[in-house]
Amino acid sequence: MFQFSRRYGASLLAALLFCIYSFTNAGYFHNLDEVSLFAVTESVALRGEVDTNAIAWTQWLGAASDVPGAFGNDGEVYSKKGPGTSFFALPWYQLLRLLARQEILLGLFQGMLLWNGLVTALTAVLLWLIAVRLGYNDRTGLLLALMFGVSTIAWPYAKLFLGEPLSALSLLGCYWGLLMWQQSHRARWLWLGGVAGGIAIMTAPAHLPLIVILAIYHFYYIWQHVRQQPASPRQGSRYAQEQSLSSAAMIWGLLYFLAPIALSVGLLLWYNLLRFGNPLETGYAFANGEGFTTPIWQGLWGLLLSPYRGIFWY
Repeated sequence: MFQFSRRYGASLLAALLFCIYSFTNAGYFHNLDEVSLFAVTESVALRGEVDTNAIAWTQWLGAASDVPGAFGNDGEVYSKKGPGTSFFALPWYQLLRLLARQEILLGLFQGMLLWNGLVTALTAVLLWLIAVRLGYNDRTGLLLALMFGVSTIAWPYAKLFLGEPLSALSLLGCYWGLLMWQQSHRARWLWLGGVAGGIAIMTAPAHLPLIVILAIYHFYYIWQHVRQQPASPRQGSRYAQEQSLSSAAMIWGLLYFLAPIALSVGLLLWYNLLRFGNPLETGYAFANGEGFTTPIWQGLWGLLLSPYRGIFWY
């Protein structure tokens, strides 16, 4: 009964948030990063290419650090942004084209801007489910999901065609998979967490260190749990065998988790090689001011404790 009520409530929550994001959507792109990501989606859908030549004019709008793309070795223009958002929005783009052929004129640009509303609504539902798995009741999980959906920066980003909403969903999905494995020891959850982690890396390669930290924490927790289990004198070698099996299961679980992540990293390196002739080249001009230039202590103060955007205050 509770499972049915939770599924019903989660569906209503997702529908409510999606409606809120849709009705408050401005219906136009707000910055060039959105245009660049959309151009990749459109190029793949219409021509099977990954260039953004349709918006090549943006390359002359300012300094290298201000433009959303970069020239590849073949003279084509390619987006600097991670390809995850553009690729995973492809089914949504094709659905909108199918609706247009049925004379349901939603508008291609306007329809694409609804994509992240759906992604953010699903993120809120997943946050609810995680809260329940951590021992909180459904009321707390629902309240947490609503607070995330309408009281944080998730709402503004749900109305933009940027990568942050998919990053939030995939990172939370990675944590969800690790958490479910920690509680059930079923390897399929590790595979799911690895897939989510791979999507996060495809969306923004900078997420890789965070995924590594999540994995180390959870595997270390399980490893400590296995080591600290007291051996029963009546079980003797049987317990040692079970402990050995647990250690082997951890190794196999690690492989389950790493396999989709390794695949996504390989695809990302191939994507860079295809565009720029170098698997480690992303298009960002770090030598021209696109890297970190602020002194480390000033940056840490600004991000952690400053009243402007310090995470301590949030």
